[in-house]
Amino acid sequence: MEHRVGWKHEYWDGAARLSPQSTAVVDLERPIKESEVLRPHLAAGYELRAIELADEQALVRLFIEAFDSSVEYAG
Repeated sequence: MEHRVGWKHEYWDGAARLSPQSTAVVDLERPIKESEVLRPHLAAGYELRAIELADEQALVRLFIEAFDSSVEYAG
């Protein structure tokens, strides 16, 4: 089942149970021009770049690792 923003998803005995979360997340997007991107000095081996579709799985893993135990994430 696709995750519905604002709902806690739990699976019990083969059935999905959805309940509203007490917190909400807003997804905002602001397009930026390449000229607006700051180019700070980074340690060797790091590079800042725009997020690409190929980054999705790594970002999902990072999000889960960072927030899985937080009460706001709720699974």
